[in-house]
Amino acid sequence: MSSPWILRARPPSSAGADPPAASALLPPQLSLVCFAPAGTSASLFLEWQASLPDGVQLLAVELPGRGARMRDAPLDSMPAVMHALLPVLTPELTVRPFVLFGHSMGAWLAYQLTQELAKADGPLPLKLYASANRSPLLAGKACAWPRQHDVDPTVMHCLPAEEFWPAMERRYGPNPSLAHPALRRRLLPMLQADFRLIETWRPEGLAAEAQQEGQRMQLDDGQAPQPPPLPCAVGAIGATADCRYSREQLGAWAQVAPPGGYEECWFEGGHK
Repeated sequence: MSSPWILRARPPSSAGADPPAASALLPPQLSLVCFAPAGTSASLFLEWQASLPDGVQLLAVELPGRGARMRDAPLDSMPAVMHALLPVLTPELTVRPFVLFGHSMGAWLAYQLTQELAKADGPLPLKLYASANRSPLLAGKACAWPRQHDVDPTVMHCLPAEEFWPAMERRYGPNPSLAHPALRRRLLPMLQADFRLIETWRPEGLAAEAQQEGQRMQLDDGQAPQPPPLPCAVGAIGATADCRYSREQLGAWAQVAPPGGYEECWFEGGHK
């Protein structure tokens, strides 16, 4: 059953092409579930399908307020996203084994989805790939205690429009495609909702906040935080010229991975 939450790549056109290999006609054996960064549509992942091995089905999670869902009201909190997403996505995850990939904000969405699936005794990913974001232990900004963990102290979701766009340019660099006033007016509610989600989220809700507070004290004392591990392996991916996190912040994903279930990979380039 189709859902606006889940985007699937169309099979390539067969006009003038060789017949597909027998392996390409078999049902997929693995799902790659992708979560996009703030302010973008998950459709950016669809072109990946052509580069994936036979037997891998790409599923891209599309949040409301962007892409084909531009008319839908955006969601501005992690609980709201999970409450709406889980009933739709969980049946897809029971069909075959799956891995999760999230870039920037998407990394935290993938992390929280894994936590929610574990709490509900649902299907669990084989692995979570977290790209271009600091560990969820260092999440949040709108509250006092985690404020120092974002390399940019600006609380984006609180800014009026006349301050928001200059702050975006300072953080991510000039983007001529976002210069038109009408486009900015259309995109601002979605972007503010995404930033509110990012800047106010604390992992695992109220029950974990006291523990997180204690972990921050340990971290300040130079000790590594000790969160409950995820029920799957974690692969953290960073870029050497990405100024949105430090090596130490990316490496803190190791603290949410199970014993022996963490690896880290760095590439040249920036945030995108």
